[in-house]
Amino acid sequence: MFTTNHFIWLAVCAVILAALIVLMAKFKPSQKLVLTVACICAALSESVKTLSMVEILPTISGGYTVYIDTQNLPFHLCSIQIFIIFAVRFMKEGKLRDTLLAFMYPTCALLPVLALMIPNVFSYIDVSDAFTAAMPYQYFLYHTMLIALGVYIAMTGAAKFRVRHIFYSVAIMCIIAYAAIYLNSAFASVDYSQGYAVVENITNFFYVYGLPKTLNLFTITEKWQWLAYFFCLVALVVVVFTIMYLPFILKNRKREALAADAEGEDFESDIFDGGEL
Repeated sequence: MFTTNHFIWLAVCAVILAALIVLMAKFKPSQKLVLTVACICAALSESVKTLSMVEILPTISGGYTVYIDTQNLPFHLCSIQIFIIFAVRFMKEGKLRDTLLAFMYPTCALLPVLALMIPNVFSYIDVSDAFTAAMPYQYFLYHTMLIALGVYIAMTGAAKFRVRHIFYSVAIMCIIAYAAIYLNSAFASVDYSQGYAVVENITNFFYVYGLPKTLNLFTITEKWQWLAYFFCLVALVVVVFTIMYLPFILKNRKREALAADAEGEDFESDIFDGGEL
């Protein structure tokens, strides 16, 4: 993290993102086209990750098996976006689709930025291989695509932001985070050979158990510490989502108020022109 190769990748991502934003602003592609391209990019990205990280390992009973480390399963939020992108692309217009689009705005525009700043890809790929291995390309380009998609949703007003979307998005985040607790426990293995429980093969999907290892700011050793961390995480999500949604909510309300005033003026004009008063 924050090595020369990391900074080079950040510069590459910044250039690509700027180019995508300029192209979207100039050509104004349809929502269907953007989501279709996002589906293709997401599918290619996950395929590259799977084919790059798959291993052939021996089994206890003899022979060999195909294996992918649980850390690389698509259960982090940025990976979950793959399923949301496909759902929104092929879903009919309606409240559910609008809610998912609204959810995608902050989770695509902001969270992948944090992922680029703290790339966990370098926890299993040596930094010296940042431009010779496939995984860094998958990681940095995929997250750049997500940011561009989040910016597109904000630029075009693809989602009609309302106050309810804050509550819906926070609720979706909490549901996913709660499910991640079960996933992390399901993928973990416990060793009792030393007379007490020692957890092995730890996953931390959604970072519900603590911050990424690359940050290493504190260590959670007590249950109350984890509860404090978890609820601070929820509070942070509420604050960030509210800040990101609020300008668009106020803008939409102002636009609707102006439209209502204009309709009222047109109605009064029609009455006077008709000679009824």
